[in-house]
Amino acid sequence: MNYIISFRLIALAWIFALCCSCSEGEQPGYFMTFLHDGAEVAYRDPTTLSAVFTLADGQYIGVVTGSSSASAMVLKVYDDQAISERLYGEFAPVGVVYRGSLIAYESGGKTYTQGALVPDIRIRVTELTNEYVRGAFAGTLKTEGQPDIVISKGEFFVRRVEL
Repeated sequence: MNYIISFRLIALAWIFALCCSCSEGEQPGYFMTFLHDGAEVAYRDPTTLSAVFTLADGQYIGVVTGSSSASAMVLKVYDDQAISERLYGEFAPVGVVYRGSLIAYESGGKTYTQGALVPDIRIRVTELTNEYVRGAFAGTLKTEGQPDIVISKGEFFVRRVEL
């Protein structure tokens, strides 16, 4: 059930991001950047950057998205209390809900996620307001039949949207 809610949140965040735009004078410089195996990836189009936060069945979820025509990054944080400025590490159950972080990265027609055996995903929310979210992320991502990829020096500053 939580995964269905998560996928719906991602879809809604993407739809909202694609439908919204800021005028040139309103753009505060939103971005998401990271190194993919040492090569820089940067999303700077404010219409493809957003953060959505929700509460469903006692599960707090935050979804931060960034994309370009070549790739997309989705950062998700889960908690049993309101998402706040802190480090979200390994994704694990806490009673009937989850706490931690997940990353999904799509590039070259493949979707990469964290490994189940040795997850090293970290998402740190450093600033959270009603208008924007700022933070950092890193981790090793996997997909079947491909070498692991390392995501490092990830940073984001994205607008917060309400659904």
